[in-house]
Amino acid sequence: MMITLQENKCSFCDEKKAIFYCNHCKLSFCNDCIERQEQDFYCCSNCNSKKIKSKKKENTLSGVLLICMDCNSTNIRRGKLSKKICPNCKSDDVLTIIKKRKELRQNFQGTIKNFKYGYHVLKSFIDECRRHKQELITLRTLGYKHDGRIEQSLLWIYNSTQKLKNGIMSHFQRDFKFIRSRIYRFIDLDTWNPENFYEIESIIKQIRSNVSTFKEYIDSSLKPMITNLRQLKSKISVIQYYKMIYDEYSEVLNLKTNELPVCAFKRINFVKFGDMDLPSKRGVLFITNKRIIFIYKKGFIKKTLEELFSIHLSEIQNTLIKGKIFKRLNILTDHGTLVFKTKEKIYRAIINYLNVSMNFKQYSNDDIYLIERLGDIDIELSDLKNNINMNLSQILSKKPNLSKEKYLERSYPNLMNKNNLSRANYVKSQVNDYDTNKERTYQQMRLRNLERDSEAPLSSPKKDLSMPQPGSINITIPISQNPSNNIPRPEARVIQNKMDLISKENREIEKNSESQNKYNNRVDELKEINTTTTAETRPILKLYQDKFSIEKTLENIDNLFNNGRISPEVYFKQYRPLQKELFTINKILKEKNGNTPSL
Repeated sequence: MMITLQENKCSFCDEKKAIFYCNHCKLSFCNDCIERQEQDFYCCSNCNSKKIKSKKKENTLSGVLLICMDCNSTNIRRGKLSKKICPNCKSDDVLTIIKKRKELRQNFQGTIKNFKYGYHVLKSFIDECRRHKQELITLRTLGYKHDGRIEQSLLWIYNSTQKLKNGIMSHFQRDFKFIRSRIYRFIDLDTWNPENFYEIESIIKQIRSNVSTFKEYIDSSLKPMITNLRQLKSKISVIQYYKMIYDEYSEVLNLKTNELPVCAFKRINFVKFGDMDLPSKRGVLFITNKRIIFIYKKGFIKKTLEELFSIHLSEIQNTLIKGKIFKRLNILTDHGTLVFKTKEKIYRAIINYLNVSMNFKQYSNDDIYLIERLGDIDIELSDLKNNINMNLSQILSKKPNLSKEKYLERSYPNLMNKNNLSRANYVKSQVNDYDTNKERTYQQMRLRNLERDSEAPLSSPKKDLSMPQPGSINITIPISQNPSNNIPRPEARVIQNKMDLISKENREIEKNSESQNKYNNRVDELKEINTTTTAETRPILKLYQDKFSIEKTLENIDNLFNNGRISPEVYFKQYRPLQKELFTINKILKEKNGNTPSL
């Protein structure tokens, strides 16, 4: 049971109310039992600072001059500080019980809220994944399709993130199950007593250990995914850089049909092209999946963009880096050798991208379905957020998550007799019999029709309601004629309401039992009628009535099945016999009337 707020007695005199608490020996004591120790201190009169230093001076009475270290003032005043001392261990680590309870409450709430770390970290990581995914889809749509491994890396990140989300959910539920089992007795933070402070501190310490383990699990799981996402981000940023250069020179490039951009390099010095008479220029080298293009700026005052040359990739034979000190990039073609001058690391990048362009199908990604799948994939964190907030609110709201039955047992133990059927079990039995009662609906409709046409109506023996019925709740609580003599008036009103509720449940159980007996009696009489009466011997009016009843029953069964309230096995089990009987009735009516009747 939950602890109640009681007046704590002093651990020493055991008479007066305890006010103070010692963090060292874990004892509480009153104001009279506490010991006090006075201690001198010095304070600056100008800035109220306690940082005072002493300096020797012969002209003073004490031979020492006191100076403030903050403002260098000599106007220092002296005071006395009274320290509270524990009478048991003589420790000065003493504080009031109210302040100690407040500190524990703040520590507990702050520690328990650290479990939101998993959701916040995962949310920021998924937001970053979504942003990079949208950037990649935009680039692919614009034709930048090289480096097809980016999609595979992004899909791996999403799959790993989904597994991490499930792991966070299970880890969080396991930790909170432990916390609820330990903190249940102290669920109401305002009722914490000094006798429980030490146990609560140990619980908070264990929660901090669980939070630390929880964070380590998340950080270690996210580390490889963050590494892959950074690599993916760098690749996407490189492609975006190339896109920016292509957009700047788009008017001069004039890419052909099915020609897709690959890369672009600025500040490339063109030296010569075989025996062709081309000027040495500094410009931009573009590489597509079809050609290599060199564009430079022409003019001194008004500069214009102009294409110097373009070569088809099929004309390239080989690429070499020549020179020991001054290195040059040589591209051997059918029309001569292209010579470029730039930084050495750019040479390697140009050679690699030329290899990608010549084998574009191997390095590119033309899988449209992969792009669509990547666009549709996403991870929703609302369920994780709701689960964490729900568990946190259950603990921090000071209300234990109890069922109604447990609440009644804990609040009013005399009202609940465990040997009888409780309200929860009664409701559970009604839920389990729900489908069975629905299956019998069509049979009860047929029984009512047969009862109207029979010579003697079906009846069931009356039940003696004075006797206790099976499954009912029989509770006897001795209460005097004047309830106010024994219990307070508000509690008497609550008990009376509970008694009315239990009496209502008894009546419902008795009514349900009576209906069940009546149904069994009707089934027995129906069997006797079916043995002597068949569809062929019934009057035509009776056949019309049966036909209408069966059609309505079939319609109700279809509605129940379409709404998912009965299973397919129950549906076919009840539907086929009725359909067969309806076919027989229609056949008889057709023979008598010459066509299918319609009501």
